Amino acid sequence: YLDDMIQEQASFQTFLFDLDVKTQQLDNYSSLDHVQEASKEVLDITAKLEEAEEKGKLFNAREILFEQEMTEYDSIASIKKVFEPYKFLWQTTSEWLECNDTWCHGSFQAIDGENVEKSVDTFLNRIKKAKKAMKKDGKESLVSVADKVQGDIEEFAPQVPMIVSLTNPGMRERHWETLSNEVSISLKPEEPDFCLQKLIELNLSRHLHHVEKVAEVAGKEFQIENALNKMENEWESVDLQIHGYRAGTGVLKGVDELVAMLDEQIQMTQAMQFSAFKGPFEERIDAWNNKLFMVSEVIEAWLNVQRNWMYLQPIFESPDIGKELPQEAKKFTKIDKAWRKIISEAKKNAKALEFCDNEHLFQKFKESGEILEQVQKGLSDYLETKRSVFARFYFLSNDELLSILSESKNVRLVNPHLRKCFEGINSVNFMEDLKIDRMISPEGEEVEMLDPVDPVNKNVEDWMLEVEGMMRI
Repeated sequence: YLDDMIQEQASFQTFLFDLDVKTQQLDNYSSLDHVQEASKEVLDITAKLEEAEEKGKLFNAREILFEQEMTEYDSIASIKKVFEPYKFLWQTTSEWLECNDTWCHGSFQAIDGENVEKSVDTFLNRIKKAKKAMKKDGKESLVSVADKVQGDIEEFAPQVPMIVSLTNPGMRERHWETLSNEVSISLKPEEPDFCLQKLIELNLSRHLHHVEKVAEVAGKEFQIENALNKMENEWESVDLQIHGYRAGTGVLKGVDELVAMLDEQIQMTQAMQFSAFKGPFEERIDAWNNKLFMVSEVIEAWLNVQRNWMYLQPIFESPDIGKELPQEAKKFTKIDKAWRKIISEAKKNAKALEFCDNEHLFQKFKESGEILEQVQKGLSDYLETKRSVFARFYFLSNDELLSILSESKNVRLVNPHLRKCFEGINSVNFMEDLKIDRMISPEGEEVEMLDPVDPVNKNVEDWMLEVEGMMRI
């Protein structure tokens, strides 16, 4: 391996010597007529220099393995330093001539204005560096080549602001028509012979003020158009999250992100409505704003109905409450049926924007919300009548009182709530026949009642009054 490496290194030195000679021979190319041959040579030398750098690193790595002194390949850096001005000169010249021809005579609509601006700056910087190095080395013929290329680039440079403006991605047919009217020149980019050379010959750059003004409007309108497209696209991936719920239906969840997105887009859309550049998109902006507003209204009404429905559903699931409040139970059943239908439809079409942009759905939720409020009022009035009979029920919350009333047949379920109704009673003792024979304090003290209280087949408020009477006795 060591012998092989020494042999390869000897060949490598010959390779570097040939590369140095090849670099020196670039002096033979001294006019623009040689640009193709010179640029081809430059590409070849560039590739060989990269190969030389890699080989140098490889040999050094092997020398470390063999514990040998590392060879300094300083000649690579020297060749590179000599070669760089030639590379700048001929590579830049070749690229400039190719780009200039493409830009001037190719399709104008295919030009990337920002790329033109960046390339012209790069070409100019490179050619100036090459010219400076050639002048320092006294290579006058190559200085003349650099001078000529620099002059051509500088002559083209004033066209760049016009190119950047006219290749604005927001430029549409209406903008070209406006510009044509303002500068009194017919400008139709869709025509096959429309190219940059034609604009240069028409001396359009002398109307740069008008060009930049129209391009600015086009750019602002393009921002609005892009923002509208982006907002519409964002909804493609937004689905309604319907999660399963008791009684074989479902509820809407995970709406925080959806509501945040709605608020943000409504704010953006309303800002667009005040923009001076909304003209071409005014109808679209208004339609989108109305759509977002409708979705927002539907979601708000949906959550309102859902909140009330989830509260009332377990209450009216109890047959005892249904018997006590037949009118309210009938209303709730109607809303419950409509709710299940909406949830079923939402599962089939989960696209949030498509499903919620529905005036009929909003009205249905609005009507459901009003009816559920009536049901809640009826329920509150019903609880008030119970409390008016047995005032200690005021110590219980609506939910606690409802849990007692909805299970009136299971009288033992009252026990957990007694400590709130009475100061000293923690529970009462139910005998096998469900009669109450004693009251028990939180400390476990028991006091027998004078007469047992029979709660069977009585309203809870009535037999609780009897318990209160026995407590007093």
